[in-house]
Amino acid sequence: MEFQARFSGRQNVTGLSPAKAGSELIEDLGSPGLRPGLHSAAICDGSLSDPLQLPQNNLNFARCYAHAKLEPIMTGNEIREKFLQYFERHGHTRVRSSPLLPANDPTLLFTNAGMNQFKDTFLGIDKREYVRACSSQKCLRAGGKHNDLDEVGKTARHQTFFEMLGNFSFGDYFKEDAIKFAWDLLVNEYKLDPARMWFSVYEGDDEVGPDEDAEKFWEQVGAPRERILRFGRKDNFWQMGETGPCGPCSEIHYYMGPDPNDAENCAANVNGPGDTITELWNLVFMQFDRAEVLNVVINDEHPSVHSGKYVLTPLPAPSVDTGMGLERITVVLQGVKSNYETDLLKPIIDFTAELAVRK
Repeated sequence: MEFQARFSGRQNVTGLSPAKAGSELIEDLGSPGLRPGLHSAAICDGSLSDPLQLPQNNLNFARCYAHAKLEPIMTGNEIREKFLQYFERHGHTRVRSSPLLPANDPTLLFTNAGMNQFKDTFLGIDKREYVRACSSQKCLRAGGKHNDLDEVGKTARHQTFFEMLGNFSFGDYFKEDAIKFAWDLLVNEYKLDPARMWFSVYEGDDEVGPDEDAEKFWEQVGAPRERILRFGRKDNFWQMGETGPCGPCSEIHYYMGPDPNDAENCAANVNGPGDTITELWNLVFMQFDRAEVLNVVINDEHPSVHSGKYVLTPLPAPSVDTGMGLERITVVLQGVKSNYETDLLKPIIDFTAELAVRK
């Protein structure tokens, strides 16, 4: 089994011998601003599970081991299961992934988010036997409102087909508990480094005001005020399509660089180009139904229908819809550089490469 020693200051280093791993850890202990217990530094094999097995003359490595926090590296399947079990413990019903072709919804070509199968529940049309749900939804974004096709190959984080981890509340809990759950899972369960995390909220406009509640709740769980940023509709107001359930959202972003003390770990890189700071999780606060108002013009010869404006109508009950890419959180927890290097996708790529070599 592989173990991960969590430090700040270095990227994960795989395939090291115990002696080499020791030198990497020693180098980290001498790094300025070292904060033991935080992500990430060296990968060591199972032979390091007992410090008494180390060579007696390797005092430096023994000292490193004493300060290290060794944790098994989770597989993608384990990361998915940990998410679902966490929300089951908090009263959520696990729901299976729905088909990629949405049923009875002409507004969507493919399922593009975990909330698609709950659309009528958010609208108050469909009543379920539960008010909290969680799922790992298979999604395809290759057209329509959410289209990632043009981003594939340009970034390390985009795919057209992916899994979306999500928790949902149908008129039960709202912003405060959604934020508490997200912080607790990421920081206390997945052990992510808060020094790498950024939080965005809706800045507001003439139609929907700024999300001051989300700002307040992030501060209450422990997020520094300077790491809570405001953005406009493009980044922090989510809708599944041109019409349907929607609302302001709060995103959790994570710095992917080698050291959280780097200058690149800054507000300017949140929602910026590249993968320096990556969006991990989007918490959508479902409050409205967006509908199109049509103008019907009737004259003596040809009646016509013209598209009018869109209006927001409050939903029957404020609700929560969250989505976190399984592949993205796996990148962070496995210490790799892109979705395609995770154990979710790399075996497929390696197998394909072997087939290509054979031919």
